[in-house]
Amino acid sequence: MYGEDQEWAREFYTDSYVKYGLEKFSQITRRVRDGLHSISTRHPDGNVIVVTHHHPVKSAVALAKGVDPASLRGFTVGNGSVTLVAVRDGAINLLASEDVRVP
Repeated sequence: MYGEDQEWAREFYTDSYVKYGLEKFSQITRRVRDGLHSISTRHPDGNVIVVTHHHPVKSAVALAKGVDPASLRGFTVGNGSVTLVAVRDGAINLLASEDVRVP
């Protein structure tokens, strides 16, 4: 969609625009936050591998860094990259991120 509809690409990280019936970044971020907390509750002392796509990884980074979603427009996440997060006592922390680029 980024190349096809520049207006949608600009507005994806805000909640002011809904088009194509697609999930907004804030909705993805809420789903990622809820999923991370659910996983950490079920596996409090374990390591869990989650395989996902570009935007959920960006959401996890945003949650861990506490950044405004609009600031993530420039982040890219490479195919096959590895991002490590820890959830302890409800806090999401970024441990490591491979191949995440910020312009």
